Order: sequence, then C-alpha cells, then structure tokens
Amino acid sequence: MQKILITGGTGTIGSFITKQLLQEGNEVIWLTRSKKPNTQIHQIIWDFKSPLPSDAIPQVDIIIHLAGSSIAGKRWNEQVKKEIYDSRIQTTNWLYEYCKNARQFPEKFISASAIGYYGVDTGDQWLTEKSNFGTDFLSVLTQDWEKAAFRFKSENTEVICLRTGIVLSEKGGALEQMITPFKIGIGAALGNGKQYMSWIHEDDVLAAYLYAISHLKTGAYNLTAPNPVTNIEFSSILANKLKTRLILPKVPAFALRWMLGGIASYVLGSSRVSPQLLIQEGFHFKYTELNEALYQLISKKM
Repeated sequence: MQKILITGGTGTIGSFITKQLLQEGNEVIWLTRSKKPNTQIHQIIWDFKSPLPSDAIPQVDIIIHLAGSSIAGKRWNEQVKKEIYDSRIQTTNWLYEYCKNARQFPEKFISASAIGYYGVDTGDQWLTEKSNFGTDFLSVLTQDWEKAAFRFKSENTEVICLRTGIVLSEKGGALEQMITPFKIGIGAALGNGKQYMSWIHEDDVLAAYLYAISHLKTGAYNLTAPNPVTNIEFSSILANKLKTRLILPKVPAFALRWMLGGIASYVLGSSRVSPQLLIQEGFHFKYTELNEALYQLISKKM
C-alpha cells in the first residue's frame, strides 16, 4: 500500500485516478481548494494562492500534481494569464518549498504538463520529446511548469511530467464543447481544417498516470494517442458518429479570433505529437484510432 497525495483530485482525471488507486488498496489524500461532500477521502483544504502552512500534509510516497486553472472558457487578458500561470508554477514551487522545510520529499513527483510545450503551431512535423520548445505564452508556461517540477529531482525524487494533448472524456471537457455545434446542426471544421489535433482518450490518460506510478522513470513524456488527425478528419468522424452532417464552409480563422481572442491561435494551430518515449517504456494504448475512441465515448451519451 502506498500513501498518495493528489492536487486537483476532485477534477475528472483526479477522480478517475483516485477511484483506481483506492481499489488497489492505496491511501489517497486530496489537496483541494474546496471540500467535496459525500466522500471518505482525507481532504486538506488549500487555496493555492499562498504557501502551505507547516504540518499541513503528512509524509507521502507519491505526489500527483494536477491542479491548474482552466485555459479555456475565458478571453485571455493579463489577469487571466497570471491566474493560469500561478495556478501551475507557483503551486508547484510551494509544494517543493513545503517538502523542503518539512524534510519529507516523496519517492515520486508526477506532474501534469501539456503538449503546448512545443509551441502554438508546428505544422505537420512529428514532435517527439526531443523536439524544440516554442516561444508563445503556453509554451513558456509549460517550460516553467516543468522546471518547477524538476526541482524535486535534486532531492532524489523521481520526477515525471506528462505532456498531455486534447483529452476526450464523456464528462464535459473538450469533446463536449466540440459536440455542441453538431447537435444543433452547425458543426464545421475550423480554419482551413488542415491543422493536426493530438488527442487522447480519458481511459488512456488514467492508465498512463497509473503506469507512471509503477513503471516510469524521471523524464517528460508525451501523453497523446499514436495517431493524431487533422481538424477536418476529426470533424468528419465526429459528424459520422453523431449521425449528422458536416456543414460548409469551414469556420473562418478571422471569426474564431473575433469570438475567442488570443486563445484562437491555439485552436487554429497545428500540433502533431508522437508518444514515442511512452511506447518505448512499454505503455500500451487502449485507443489508438480516433474512430474507436469516439464510438466508445459517444455511445455512452446517446
């Protein structure tokens, strides 16, 4: 049995991980902003806006750091960007400082990260863990996020950063936002439709975090399905699964920029990511093709 601390444990991914860890007989502690009712899980309240008080958390074997303000749903301004940044980098730094002051470092520190590391638009080139990083906001954010996580390495802690792509889940998230226009008959590809989307099924995200606990060594790993698709391919497959049609013309880039502001660049940008290192380390994906992933998810919604 292991004692595992999860930040962001009440979120979709955190909840899935918690359920599985408990079934395997582990002890799970949540570090959360607000207490979730109707659960027997030990919850420690932390607002994520100030350092952790002394003796806040007990010695744990593993920390899984998932906390972070959503990058979607808001038009970006400097205040929103600061919130997005601090909720990831500052919280990671405070976790490190707490462990240092308490002299109780975990055996492993597993941190969420993102494929935004490589930049907003990298065309159709394949990206592996050895590819260059970008210079835009999300890339700098992710670089700093990982640097903060790797501070734990100096204390003989294994550090694993999972650079996650577009997570497809039956419970909200990106897929729910994509489905909505199709349900009301206005589903369409975005921009020129040629931009690559590096997706992953929620079951594989869960499996990868559990695999990281038991198998992965220090390093950054791309967490995306092996077969990314273009936006037009994604939209066509989605329309087919929903038994609706893909309308023309595509949603033009200027309209997306008007509606979404700065975040539109990330919707229109192309990112073709390979989970090369994860596969080399022996991880097996359950869903490698978008067609089967969407069929499984949408069948639950119908």
